[in-house]
Amino acid sequence: MKRTKTFLVGLCVGLMVLGIVSSVNANPITIGPNTVIQWRWVDPPAYSFSPPNSYDNPNAYVVSTIVGEDVDELYRGNNNGSEVGPLTDSYATSFTPGNEGATISYGSGNIVSASDPAYLLVRDGNNDPMWYIYDLHHLDLTDDGISNPVNAWNGEDSIIIAGLWPNNGSISHVALLGSEGTAVPEPGTLLLLGFGLTGLGAYGLRKRVGK
Repeated sequence: MKRTKTFLVGLCVGLMVLGIVSSVNANPITIGPNTVIQWRWVDPPAYSFSPPNSYDNPNAYVVSTIVGEDVDELYRGNNNGSEVGPLTDSYATSFTPGNEGATISYGSGNIVSASDPAYLLVRDGNNDPMWYIYDLHHLDLTDDGISNPVNAWNGEDSIIIAGLWPNNGSISHVALLGSEGTAVPEPGTLLLLGFGLTGLGAYGLRKRVGK
């Protein structure tokens, strides 16, 4: 009987842990040079900024002007391992050898809001184009040139960046821009957590009644 109780408690706890883990292990999206919607550095610039070199290394104001929406830089991951921004505790960036690619992963805490405009900036600085900007809420993930709001980034999926400067580029940094929001568990996650909590509650009630 004792083993049965231990198994049931362990099962409930396991369901809860699985629910928590599933909330952070979402489906990754891969972004490359043909992914749209995107903006890219051109020479001469299509915009005039002061100082002029701010176009080559865009900050939040420059990105907002280019995309036509007001956004804040919430996270920046540099290839030297440093990170800046209010969401540095939420996201982390790992770079491939030679910094030709990168992966932005979500851990926990607040996110880049999934209900407001959100953009990804990837900068090289030594190649043409110097940078790419992607609309994370209207992505074409099949390289057919058609963006699809269904492919909108939810603020928690890992972002894999690859092939922007093949055999030639070295990403200096990546940045997430938008507004800060709160992570919302997916229905499957809530269901697993609910099963776990319900099971623990039922076990506790049965134990009290048995006394």
